[in-house]
Amino acid sequence: WPGKSVSTASVFARLQNVSNDPLPDLPDAFPAAQDVAGYLAKTRNDLQADALEIEPAIGNALDALAATDRCLLARMSGSGSACFGLYPSHAEAAAAGRLIGTAHPGWWVRAVEAR
Repeated sequence: WPGKSVSTASVFARLQNVSNDPLPDLPDAFPAAQDVAGYLAKTRNDLQADALEIEPAIGNALDALAATDRCLLARMSGSGSACFGLYPSHAEAAAAGRLIGTAHPGWWVRAVEAR
């Protein structure tokens, strides 16, 4: 989280570019983080562009995540301003978290393992 909040109501008030294209079929399982990232790369967050206009710090967080070693995917969560990165392993996520946390001490940064 880049230390800047975004009002969900303000993001939805700006929402104009909703494609409503069907999402890809959800598989029964994702064997590895790469599979999750591959699936999510085919999806979108229709709120991201509007949230970025309201709070440019979201773009800074996405850029910071994407610039770390082994980041498979960097995305904004929900209506913002929290962002996440997917990594092949918890160790790689933790290394990225340390790097980002050191570079941006005002941000809330955590590495977690999803199961």
